Amino acid sequence: PNEIMFKLFEEQFVLALQGDKKIIVDGMLQSAEHIQFFDHLLDKHKLRDNFNFVYLSVPRYLAKKRLLSRLVCNSCNHVTNTEFCVDQKCPKCGHKITMRIDDQLQAIDKRLDRFYDQVLPLVKLYEKRAGFIEHDNSKEYLLRVAEYKKSYFTDGH
Repeated sequence: PNEIMFKLFEEQFVLALQGDKKIIVDGMLQSAEHIQFFDHLLDKHKLRDNFNFVYLSVPRYLAKKRLLSRLVCNSCNHVTNTEFCVDQKCPKCGHKITMRIDDQLQAIDKRLDRFYDQVLPLVKLYEKRAGFIEHDNSKEYLLRVAEYKKSYFTDGH
């Protein structure tokens, strides 16, 4: 429930501030209630003008491709994908890797529909604020895949 999540989040947020740490909030702002809570937290700690909002944008087709290729190790829970793992074994521990249930096509379509219908409009609210940065995250991913494939085949694997 939001009440519990908000309380836990604020506790960790305050600890990070006291430790003078950098804070990355990933995937939390998914409802109007989340935004209201977070804005209140920023105002309470006088951070509204000292906070960047980075939106890592990815085209829907690429998000779907990434999720469909994601695999997880049944033993150590290491996350990898079919682009980086050609033998269906975990590159970290060697055990079997499989696809998570929520990374199957029907679940992915449902998650992406929810994102575009409910979350993306919230992201648009932040576009007008100082400190908003949109970054096309598809380019780096495609470069990493190309670099990995090149090194995988040239390093004798």
